[in-house]
Amino acid sequence: ALEQGVFKGLMCFHGAHAGFSCARQLEMAQSPAHVHGLFTRIGNPLALIHALIKGKDPVMMKRLASIKLTFWNLIGLGLLLGSGAVLTTVKSHSKTMRAISEQLPLDWFSFFPRDDGLVFTWFLLTCLTGGLLFINILCCMGLRLGVLVVNPRNLRQWLFLLIHTLFAVVMACHGLSMAVGFKHSNIQLKPGQSFSFAPEDEIIVSEIVFKDNTDMLKADYQTRRTLMTRNHFHPDQNYARITFTRKDQPMGSGTLTMLSPFTQGDLQITLTDFLYDKDRPSDPLGVSLVVTKNPVVKVFFISYVLLIFALILFAFFTWKPNHDETRFILPIKY
Repeated sequence: ALEQGVFKGLMCFHGAHAGFSCARQLEMAQSPAHVHGLFTRIGNPLALIHALIKGKDPVMMKRLASIKLTFWNLIGLGLLLGSGAVLTTVKSHSKTMRAISEQLPLDWFSFFPRDDGLVFTWFLLTCLTGGLLFINILCCMGLRLGVLVVNPRNLRQWLFLLIHTLFAVVMACHGLSMAVGFKHSNIQLKPGQSFSFAPEDEIIVSEIVFKDNTDMLKADYQTRRTLMTRNHFHPDQNYARITFTRKDQPMGSGTLTMLSPFTQGDLQITLTDFLYDKDRPSDPLGVSLVVTKNPVVKVFFISYVLLIFALILFAFFTWKPNHDETRFILPIKY
């Protein structure tokens, strides 16, 4: 009785997916062989996931997987990111925006004063929009699984599912990078000075070399950036030598330039600026460093590269000529 009840429910479910009524679908499949075949397919993990997801609320899932929701999510996210770029140029909000970029966003959200209501609201809306887009992708994946249960040999659907999966991994890595690891910014050091972070880690600056005209370093930040053109600033000739230690034991050393950070596992040390101390004419040079640890950065970049290849494969297998014109078929109607 239990098997027959489950069987009827599954037949109604698959009948709705194929466009048949429950009664018609049950009439089409009464043989024991058909029942056995159906339960064999339910043993497939894809079929099980499909049944669990769509059995709850397929209508709501289709709405959340809608291409319209994807479109408006991307539009909203683009507008929010653009408005964030504008906020960084507004004097009354630039300090708060800089504080977000100089540490993990979760740390800023947890400890930074909530005295800038506009930036705080912008941050929440950006996170909520990104979260909704992530849910949209997961629901799209659920629907792709449903299609593959019915037709597991559909290569186009497999590629489409792969694209959704990789995009979801990229977004998940973005989200995790806001909360895991650490980020220390604006670390100003001179030769012989050190900076300690984590329980027993330390970086030591042993040498700073700046072969270009140091007059540009005496200007304010904005002017200095405009002066650092290819004709006046040569990144490969201006550098800092550092040593990374753990428990007072050297773990690695390297040369930092503004285009080449030092990496040790998931730790990265970046040279962001050269400094000039007018009060120390005998030894005026210094550097500004950023120390970050991001455990998901490798997964992010690998997934991003695989996503690009998956998009190329998808375009290759779905591009079909139609007489003198070509059309690009996207299986996105839900």
